[in-house]
Amino acid sequence: MKNNKIQTSIIITTFNREKNLFELINLINKQVSIVKNTIEIVICDSNSRKKLSVLNYIKQFSSLRIVYYNCKINHQAFKRNYGINNSLGKYKIFIDDDCFPENNFSYQYLKTLHLNRKKIIYFGLVSYVKFAENKNLIKYRQSRVYSMPNQQSVPYKNFLTMNMGYNSETICKNDIFFNNKFRNYGFEDYEFAYRFQEKSYKLIQLKSLVHHRDNRNFKDFLKKYNFLGEHGINDIIKINPRAAKNLIYYKIERNFFISIFLKIPATRFLLNFFEKKISLIEKKMPLYISFLYEIGILIAYLKGVVLRNFFNTSKDFKKNEWYR
Repeated sequence: MKNNKIQTSIIITTFNREKNLFELINLINKQVSIVKNTIEIVICDSNSRKKLSVLNYIKQFSSLRIVYYNCKINHQAFKRNYGINNSLGKYKIFIDDDCFPENNFSYQYLKTLHLNRKKIIYFGLVSYVKFAENKNLIKYRQSRVYSMPNQQSVPYKNFLTMNMGYNSETICKNDIFFNNKFRNYGFEDYEFAYRFQEKSYKLIQLKSLVHHRDNRNFKDFLKKYNFLGEHGINDIIKINPRAAKNLIYYKIERNFFISIFLKIPATRFLLNFFEKKISLIEKKMPLYISFLYEIGILIAYLKGVVLRNFFNTSKDFKKNEWYR
């Protein structure tokens, strides 16, 4: 296959999810069978334990160009940028390794990206896969996902990069994509959408659907918000202060009364106690109560803030793999 035929690059960021990756490659391979000679799959990994299994697996797809890169830094922003800079297609499509595309995924992107609309970045629909042990949590998470495709432009707060695409010929060459200065997980997607909308780009949702498979329980889910409060918020404050000031988390922790509460020595123990209690209640709760999840998230975030303020904690992004 001649590389100059490649028009579309599907970029997959992955880490230690080889079974997911195999399934994802198979699904994409079936979807692009008609235009296979114009498609490439670009895998951006970071020293996964079974990377040799991945390399052996992709050899069987002789009629589909699949390239594998082992990135030195295990961070979504870095790996997505690496995929952009090392892919051939003018059409870039991004998908995470825990997102599984519906049959319409590739078609919806390809027919839209060919229109060459200027200064537009597209993203698709997300459906969370339900598991018996966390069905109420999934219901809450699904309620937070924006789902109004084909609107003029979507607010930056609703943008998702786990399912995203753009035509590189319609993007200004001096506009960088994900900011490689992020050292911790949490706000790189938010900052990306804020920055591009600030530059008058339109963020438009398509009907390209992925099924997001995440079976974490509520207790583990709250660790994400512990991390955002302890580490993630610092990154975006340093990198893009204007974007940070629009975050609800930023506004909450700088509220006069909350800031006083967070300075009380016993606050850490209180927040830890209530976080455990809410996790226990949620586990035994037969009914879905959305307010409970919002309170749990708030408590988890504030607990992270207390750890940051009292203990001046920091974490190297290379160790930032809890969400994997």
